Amino acid sequence: MSSCHFSVVFRQTMGIPFAAYARRFRLARSTSMLLETDQSLEAIAAACGFASASHFHRAFFRVYRQSPTEFRRHRTLGDDESRPC
Repeated sequence: MSSCHFSVVFRQTMGIPFAAYARRFRLARSTSMLLETDQSLEAIAAACGFASASHFHRAFFRVYRQSPTEFRRHRTLGDDESRPC
């Protein structure tokens, strides 16, 4: 199967292009890693297949409208910012 044919079939079946599906999958995996590990952003970016930590940061921000660091902090500590440090 050619890559062009694969792209057409994948989009017809899944409703989104393969690249968008792969990006969503990698970002979903990264959210789990942010919450369940204390790995650095660089390590998470590499483990999830991003070319660099900055590329990961931009892709994450586009979808979640917050940085990976903010996501980790808010989900780990909760959204109540009045908690003591």
